[in-house]
Amino acid sequence: HLIRIRLDSSMLDSEYAALACSSRKAREYIERVATTTAGQYTVNQGMISALPLPIPTLAVQRRVVDCAKRLQDHLSKITEQLTD
Repeated sequence: HLIRIRLDSSMLDSEYAALACSSRKAREYIERVATTTAGQYTVNQGMISALPLPIPTLAVQRRVVDCAKRLQDHLSKITEQLTD
Protein backbone atom coordinates (compact mmCIF):
# COMPACT_ATOMS: atom_id res chain seq x y z
CA HIS A 1 0.00 0.00 0.00
CA LEU A 2 1.08 3.55 -0.63
CA ILE A 3 -0.01 6.72 1.08
CA ARG A 4 0.62 10.05 -0.58
CA ILE A 5 1.46 12.79 1.87
CA ARG A 6 1.38 16.44 0.96
CA LEU A 7 3.54 18.63 3.13
CA ASP A 8 3.14 22.32 3.78
CA SER A 9 6.56 23.44 2.55
CA SER A 10 6.23 26.70 4.48
CA MET A 11 6.33 24.67 7.71
CA LEU A 12 8.08 21.39 6.92
CA ASP A 13 11.16 20.56 4.87
CA SER A 14 10.59 17.29 2.96
CA GLU A 15 14.05 15.91 3.75
CA TYR A 16 13.56 16.70 7.43
CA ALA A 17 10.16 14.98 7.34
CA ALA A 18 11.77 11.89 5.81
CA LEU A 19 14.42 11.84 8.56
CA ALA A 20 11.85 12.36 11.30
CA CYS A 21 9.60 9.63 9.92
CA SER A 22 12.58 7.25 9.87
CA SER A 23 13.31 7.78 13.54
CA ARG A 24 12.93 5.08 16.16
CA LYS A 25 10.10 6.99 17.86
CA ALA A 26 8.19 7.30 14.58
CA ARG A 27 8.63 3.59 13.87
CA GLU A 28 7.48 2.70 17.38
CA TYR A 29 4.39 4.88 16.91
CA ILE A 30 3.59 3.26 13.56
CA GLU A 31 4.05 -0.23 14.99
CA ARG A 32 1.77 0.69 17.91
CA VAL A 33 -1.09 2.07 15.78
CA ALA A 34 -0.83 -0.27 12.79
CA THR A 35 -3.61 -2.76 12.31
CA THR A 36 -3.03 -6.26 11.03
CA THR A 37 -5.07 -8.59 8.92
CA ALA A 38 -3.65 -12.00 8.07
CA GLY A 39 -0.16 -10.84 9.03
CA GLN A 40 -0.30 -7.76 6.78
CA TYR A 41 0.27 -4.52 8.71
CA THR A 42 -1.67 -1.47 7.57
CA VAL A 43 -1.58 2.20 8.50
CA ASN A 44 -4.06 4.68 7.16
CA GLN A 45 -3.73 8.35 6.35
CA GLY A 46 -5.28 9.37 9.67
CA MET A 47 -2.66 7.39 11.59
CA ILE A 48 0.12 9.01 9.58
CA SER A 49 -1.41 12.47 10.07
CA ALA A 50 -1.41 11.90 13.83
CA LEU A 51 2.30 10.95 13.85
CA PRO A 52 3.87 13.11 16.56
CA LEU A 53 6.74 14.90 14.81
CA PRO A 54 8.84 17.65 16.34
CA ILE A 55 8.55 20.63 14.01
CA PRO A 56 11.23 23.25 14.68
CA THR A 57 11.71 26.27 12.45
CA LEU A 58 12.64 25.65 8.81
CA ALA A 59 16.15 26.94 9.50
CA VAL A 60 16.63 24.36 12.26
CA GLN A 61 15.12 21.62 10.08
CA ARG A 62 17.60 22.41 7.32
CA ARG A 63 20.51 22.37 9.79
CA VAL A 64 19.36 18.96 11.02
CA VAL A 65 19.24 17.68 7.43
CA ASP A 66 22.70 19.11 6.66
CA CYS A 67 24.12 17.53 9.81
CA ALA A 68 22.54 14.17 8.97
CA LYS A 69 24.01 14.31 5.46
CA ARG A 70 27.47 15.11 6.80
CA LEU A 71 27.25 12.23 9.27
CA GLN A 72 26.09 9.86 6.53
CA ASP A 73 28.96 10.97 4.28
CA HIS A 74 31.41 10.43 7.12
CA LEU A 75 29.97 6.99 7.87
CA SER A 76 30.18 6.06 4.18
CA LYS A 77 33.85 7.04 4.07
CA ILE A 78 34.64 5.03 7.20
CA THR A 79 32.77 2.03 5.84
CA GLU A 80 34.64 2.32 2.56
CA GLN A 81 37.98 2.46 4.37
CA LEU A 82 37.11 -0.61 6.40
CA THR A 83 36.12 -2.63 3.35
CA ASP A 84 39.23 -1.75 1.29
